[in-house]
Amino acid sequence: MSRSKFPAKDRQPGNDYAIAVLASLHTSSGIAFIRPILCSIISVLRWVLVLCFATNVSSLIAALTPLTTQDVSLMLRSGYSNEAVLRELSTRRFGDTFDSKAEQQLIKAGAGESLINALRSGVYQLSPPEIAAATEKRSAQSTKVSEAFPKSEPDSQKENNGGISPAPNPPTDAQRGGSIYDHLKDDLVYWHEGNLMPFDDGALEKKKFYLFFFSAIWSQPGRKFTAQLIDYYNRVAPQHPEFEVVFFSADRSAFAMQNYFSQTNMPWPAIAYDKLGGKAGAIAERLTHQIPRLILADATGKVLSDSGETRPDFDKVLADLDKVLSGNR
Repeated sequence: MSRSKFPAKDRQPGNDYAIAVLASLHTSSGIAFIRPILCSIISVLRWVLVLCFATNVSSLIAALTPLTTQDVSLMLRSGYSNEAVLRELSTRRFGDTFDSKAEQQLIKAGAGESLINALRSGVYQLSPPEIAAATEKRSAQSTKVSEAFPKSEPDSQKENNGGISPAPNPPTDAQRGGSIYDHLKDDLVYWHEGNLMPFDDGALEKKKFYLFFFSAIWSQPGRKFTAQLIDYYNRVAPQHPEFEVVFFSADRSAFAMQNYFSQTNMPWPAIAYDKLGGKAGAIAERLTHQIPRLILADATGKVLSDSGETRPDFDKVLADLDKVLSGNR
């Protein structure tokens, strides 16, 4: 008979069972006894982690805005491949009616047979209630942005002001930054020591004019103009702190956007890639459908100058900004 590992003087009649259990843990039979319990605990923890992960992913996917026919058309015209669009659809789904009109629009934009067939099949289609909810959400967002960007003056009125709208009166302290500031705050980043870092909203609050620059690393004319805009910014911005350039990325990933900054060292802030679907990104959705593009707006959101999309005239916008800044001294 094997001897107990506990001294006899410490053993009391009431403790015999506990001692036996503790002693059994040092034997192979004790290990065999406790192993199923440990395995059960680990299994339960594993399922808890899986459920938490699935819940977070589901919440993230639900927060993404479903793609519309216009969204898919813009992606194709901007250089997205059919495969890339399908990957986006698998995450964000299709929140629009796919009829013959939508099909022709996408074919003209460059949709291939695989993309058209996938949309026809309805595999990415949201249910009617989900489409209605997404439409209502987009409508509410569009209303907010429309309020931030009132219609610009007719061309006849602009001609009487040297081709651009007159500069607005200086904003009061309560209005400083205006609607543009409200749309941009908390959503900006800037390039600092090899990384994109949160931008100080306080530096944005006193801006009176904004140059919105829409581009992507894959856009050759956009990259070419980036160097010119950097030269202009470094020359003019120190003398005129009342204006700021804000970059809107049309890149296909956050890494591509970061790579764009790394290659060019853009000195101005940008909309964070994960915020492009929010209130700041809604500005791009309203103002542009092709890149590159440059738009000059005042603090209230009034568009003062626009490069256009088909054949963008960037020099015209920079010349208009020079006129506005010279009259703002």
